Amino acid sequence: MLIAIVGTLTRGPLLAWLVGFGAVAAFTPVVHAHSKSLFPPELVGRGMTLLNMGSMGGVFVTQSITGLAIDLFAPTNGVYPLASYRLVFALQAAFLVVAAALYLTARDPHGDSGKGERAAG
Repeated sequence: MLIAIVGTLTRGPLLAWLVGFGAVAAFTPVVHAHSKSLFPPELVGRGMTLLNMGSMGGVFVTQSITGLAIDLFAPTNGVYPLASYRLVFALQAAFLVVAAALYLTARDPHGDSGKGERAAG
């Protein structure tokens, strides 16, 4: 989102952004571990296969949409204008917001359901 708004960063802020992004980008193993817990034991293999297909399919869809979006701008001497890249980064931010909103609806099988009942009873 930052790059979609700002457009370009000088060397120092760009380095800080890349380090920060790298520090929080290792969320895939956590999501996979949580996703594994969402399936009953007899369906874990199928569930993880579905998750992997969705992940790879999501990459395909994302790349296709951003490719179409960047082609809305005419390149000059083979270089697309800054606005085209800002649009692509804004689309990536929108995809992340939608994915996070959908992920928030996932149930937590190890949540605190029942804790209040035990404490009250």
